[in-house]
Amino acid sequence: MNYRKAGPILAIALLGILYLFNRNEVKVAAQDTFLLKKITASGYEIQSVIKLQNDNLLSSTIVNIDEKYYVNDELVSIMHLEFNQGIPGRKTTEFPLMVRFEGTDLNNFPLNDTTAGTKTLVVRVEGEIEYKNFIGGGKTTVASADTIKVN
Repeated sequence: MNYRKAGPILAIALLGILYLFNRNEVKVAAQDTFLLKKITASGYEIQSVIKLQNDNLLSSTIVNIDEKYYVNDELVSIMHLEFNQGIPGRKTTEFPLMVRFEGTDLNNFPLNDTTAGTKTLVVRVEGEIEYKNFIGGGKTTVASADTIKVN
C-alpha cells in the first residue's frame, strides 16, 4: 500500500466525519429558575439560569447573548452580553444570568392574584444567542416565560 496516497485520504475522511458530527445548532434547553431580588431602595435584580444544549461532537463558543426582559408585558431591561465562552460538546451547559432595573415599587406592575396572600409577576424573556462552532456558527432564539411569587 502506498502511504503517500493513504495520508490525504485519511485526512479527508476525518474532516468529513468532523463535518457530519459538528453541524448541529446550539439550542436553548430552558431559561428558568427566575428570582426577583430587591437590591436598593428603588432597584431590583432578576436572576435566572440559562441551559444551552450543544449536540455537536466538538465544543462551540457562545459569542453574544442579547435578551429583553419583560415584567407583566412591560419592558424593564435589555441585556447585551459579549460572552465569548466555550461550551463542551454533547452536553447541556448552565450559565447564571442577572439583569437589574429600576422601579420605585413592585406596585408599578399589576400583580396577578393566584392564591390567598400570594401574588405573582410574569417574567418573559426574548432574544438571540450567537454562537460559533467548527463548521461556522449561527443564531438561536430565546423565548421563555415564568412566574415569580411576590409576598
